[in-house]
Amino acid sequence: MDIAKRYMKDTPITIDTLQKELNKLTRWESTLQERKQDLFEQMNKSQTPETFKAMHKDEFDTITNRESWYKEKRNAIENGFDILERELRRTVFASYPNWNRVPYLSVHELKDVQELNRYHGRMLSVDELENREQLTRFTKEERKEIYDVLDELKEIKKAIPMFKKDGSEKSLNKIQLLQNYMVTQKENIYAKYGFSIEDKSFLKLFREECKQQKDMFWKKEAPEKVQRDKPQRGTLTNEEKESIKLASKELKRFVSYDACEKRLDQLDKWEKSLVKQISNDPTNNELYDKLYKLHQQREIIQDAKVALENEATRELNKRFNSDFLSPFAKDELRYVFDHIKQNGEITKQTLAYLVEGYQGDKVIDNAKRYVKEPSYEKLKVEMDKLTNWKRAIERKLDELAKGLEKAPDQMAFQKENKDKFEEVFSQEQSYEQKKAVLEKAFEVVGEREILKLALQYPEWQDIEHFTPEQAHQILETNRYYGRVIGVSEFATLKDSPKFNYNQREEIYDAISNIKEIQKAISVFEKQNTEEAEKDIATLEKYYATYQAVLDKHGIDMNNPTIMRLFREECENCGDVFVEKDSAWKTKFTPEYAPSERSSASGLIGEILYAIEQAERDADRKTQERQRQAQGMRMKRQRQRGMNLDL
Repeated sequence: MDIAKRYMKDTPITIDTLQKELNKLTRWESTLQERKQDLFEQMNKSQTPETFKAMHKDEFDTITNRESWYKEKRNAIENGFDILERELRRTVFASYPNWNRVPYLSVHELKDVQELNRYHGRMLSVDELENREQLTRFTKEERKEIYDVLDELKEIKKAIPMFKKDGSEKSLNKIQLLQNYMVTQKENIYAKYGFSIEDKSFLKLFREECKQQKDMFWKKEAPEKVQRDKPQRGTLTNEEKESIKLASKELKRFVSYDACEKRLDQLDKWEKSLVKQISNDPTNNELYDKLYKLHQQREIIQDAKVALENEATRELNKRFNSDFLSPFAKDELRYVFDHIKQNGEITKQTLAYLVEGYQGDKVIDNAKRYVKEPSYEKLKVEMDKLTNWKRAIERKLDELAKGLEKAPDQMAFQKENKDKFEEVFSQEQSYEQKKAVLEKAFEVVGEREILKLALQYPEWQDIEHFTPEQAHQILETNRYYGRVIGVSEFATLKDSPKFNYNQREEIYDAISNIKEIQKAISVFEKQNTEEAEKDIATLEKYYATYQAVLDKHGIDMNNPTIMRLFREECENCGDVFVEKDSAWKTKFTPEYAPSERSSASGLIGEILYAIEQAERDADRKTQERQRQAQGMRMKRQRQRGMNLDL
């Protein structure tokens, strides 16, 4: 950060100021590269390149010096930017510890989260942030009132210079009156709505809200439009522009990379359907015409997609070293470039965050075919179901194999059981497809659990040695207690229950009653009578009452880890009401050995064991590194000794 200050002089060090400096550097570097390329082209065309280079030596030296200075400045600015980004990410994560997207949000998205919360005057939920286009703070009448004030102040600002030119005493008095009126209007808006209309961030979000709500009055020229230091835009070649133009006619909309990918997926599905129809009706010429048109459309969309990929690669090569970019796929580079066009320049670290988030989101979106909300807990349940499904398939295969082996006529057995064989093989294929998708998603979500834990404990070096399951347990324990628990606190956590006796009994009764209500509702639903519908309506009212109790205490019945922590707290405190329900009598068998630090069992005991195991792994790796370093030192000493003998 101190190095960045040297280059920023008296400018305050913030994410916004560093962002502007990065945008400015990119423009300077681009201009410098263009001039450098121009000089080399002139030199290559000249009859005596050496003479040309000697004549333009000062300019070549200037370019070399500037390149070196730009590189040093960029490294310093990016270093400061990365430090501020990490601090911002931790701040946002502290507010949203259960939001899986936080580790992969770009710095611009993190800032948007903070600005949206400030604009709305409250902490928005994750659902609200992910569906921000539906968010509104003001009614239509309030938006109209604010807009009119902004429009009026804009007209006053235009009028004041005219009065200043006049210079008469009357005009000066009018200026004073207008300025006083402006101050009054600003104070009125602040008093009524609690914000300053000179706040650029507020104006940006206010404009967004008006446009999303399609307010007719906003069709006027937008008052106080915020001027933003935009990054350099991409450039398409003439051939690429023609490809985009043709694709826009096919798509009948703005050509984006995402739109091209979606249409290509659609075309693949349509082609499979057409091929199937043709196989059933091979003489239908109309189907062949449709297939031909489909292939033409695919070629046009594919050309546009390639054009967008080439543009992204070309533009990112101006910003980053080609060796750094080479591991990334073309669709990942396009995603990064679209982000830069929208938000401004980024650092290498931010690029890595963006790509990792993009890859993970694609995997998780793919898993939504099988799981509506692919959270860690739900995917874990699905993985267990997959294991059971595999066992069932193996049992069926084993039965068929034994039957085939014992059958006197194996050909006849296969023919008689053809449907069973086909069903098992079809299930096996479906199993493999589902397993491949869900395993990847579970791995991604598990990695995100470890990242979230690292954000909660930035100074804890042993986190890299935790498994996703262990990280998830710690995260859910923090969620249960409503705070980040210190590492040393876990040893005494058993003796620090979250709830008092009355609260635990209230929660327990609510859980028990909800379970009974759910059973009763399922019975009445099967009856399908008018009287049953009335009973269901009554039960749903009771359900809402008990659910409100759980919401008040932060208990989620659908979260197995939270439920387990609550059950173990009740058991540790010796609560007699637990004996009311036989389901709560079942004792949990720990998966790990008991902790050396504490007699705690259950989930807390597992966490303590995981912490100790991680510390042992870290110590072992440290010792290995020390042994390797010592071995290298001894090797160098022996080599020096051999050289002396020579």
